[in-house]
Amino acid sequence: MNEEKFIEIVFSSIKDKGVRAAFRRADSSRLNYQCVEFLLKLGIDADNFDHRTAAFTVMASIARSNTSENGAVSFARGLALSFPDKSESDAAILRMRKLCSCENVRELALNLRPILDLISSRNIRVDYASIYRDMLLFRYENQRDNLRIKWMKDFYSQEL
Repeated sequence: MNEEKFIEIVFSSIKDKGVRAAFRRADSSRLNYQCVEFLLKLGIDADNFDHRTAAFTVMASIARSNTSENGAVSFARGLALSFPDKSESDAAILRMRKLCSCENVRELALNLRPILDLISSRNIRVDYASIYRDMLLFRYENQRDNLRIKWMKDFYSQEL
């Protein structure tokens, strides 16, 4: 299943309040078993830790957000836009550096969750499909540097 279709299905599923509540807990290691069935029905490899972590991270973030459809802003650009002085903000730079220092999907998910919550609290609509795609690619060591460069370019971009 492609990333866009997965995100579309998550957004349509959270219209149900019970599903939304379960998805909010998807990134909790003690409670994510409630969402495994959803992954299996979509044909996502729930046995693969990286696939499962990426899906659960995005599902929880979408369920906690105030938006009803996928956005177009990259999460790195959204991070910069979350601060008044944008990519000049020490707090934003620190968060970006912490993300770029991650070495595996688990670390990435742990550092990405609060960033996505922050961006959502500023009503910035991020592109969850690209986040999911990046998380899936991050498991490959030869892709990590390319992703880090992409994120830094988006973060320091002067576009509004």
